[in-house]
Amino acid sequence: MIKQIGFTILVSIISLAPVKGQLGFAVAKCKIGSSLDYALVFNQGYETEYEAKRNLKEKGFKRVYNLNGGTQRGHNLEKGFYVVIRAKRKNYRGKEIVSYGLGASAKHHAEAEQRAISNLQQYDWAWKKAHGFTIVEQGQF
Repeated sequence: MIKQIGFTILVSIISLAPVKGQLGFAVAKCKIGSSLDYALVFNQGYETEYEAKRNLKEKGFKRVYNLNGGTQRGHNLEKGFYVVIRAKRKNYRGKEIVSYGLGASAKHHAEAEQRAISNLQQYDWAWKKAHGFTIVEQGQF
């Protein structure tokens, strides 16, 4: 009985706590690791990353991964500017690899773009700036 009351109080406290906004960013990948699509979700609190993955799974993708960039890449901001980039390169077998990156900034798009590059490099170690990238989405949240 006491455990149940304690648990109820804990759940009540957690549900009343303010939920920090964030960006949820997920990608769907094929067998060779190339990204097929991405999903971006804004300010759903602790469910943001889950929602991004769910959006891709509902489209029928099986290999879905979160690309969490954390505070360093602005993914925990409640509002600001965001940039999504897409890069293409060839792997060692000559197959095309597509990668995405998301960056966010409370200041401006230029800083968000630099953070998107950092996010892309975090998950695609073989990508270099010489491979280039394109901005596929940008805006404010």
